[in-house]
Amino acid sequence: MPVSHYISQLYVVPAVDAVDAGKGQLEISVNQGRVPNNVQMQGAGRCLVTFIPQQPGTYVIDVTFNGELVHAV
Repeated sequence: MPVSHYISQLYVVPAVDAVDAGKGQLEISVNQGRVPNNVQMQGAGRCLVTFIPQQPGTYVIDVTFNGELVHAV
């Protein structure tokens, strides 16, 4: 049976910690910027990212620092 509705939930990305990265430009996007997200600073170099999916599917979160992709550890 096809499902014609879904429940949207708030997704929280684990805290982004750039304390040891030094000065630079931190950028966070979801699905190449097509999904709005909210970034809350949690102190110097640390932030919390949240977003609400508008439809079921896969969501890709990209974090770049000074234009270079940051890989999760």
